[in-house]
Amino acid sequence: MTLYRVLDWLVERDLAHRIAAEDRVWRFNAMDRVQPGDHAHFHCTRCGQIVCLDGPDSTAGFALPKGYQPERTEITIHGRCPRCAG
Repeated sequence: MTLYRVLDWLVERDLAHRIAAEDRVWRFNAMDRVQPGDHAHFHCTRCGQIVCLDGPDSTAGFALPKGYQPERTEITIHGRCPRCAG
């Protein structure tokens, strides 16, 4: 349990981020200061690699109904990485 508390502590302080995988297991990655906050990911369905994607904040382009306040966004694109696609 101590390891998971440390990982949660790192996420709360924006030193790491948590990625939800299809197998319902959290993946953790060190936070990239160039790309802070919510962002999208690419998950290779063949080898399992997860890559952070460059681009705008993952909440961009979504209009929430009045009164709703987002806390976290998780967008994952599933497909094959260049190594597995070729």
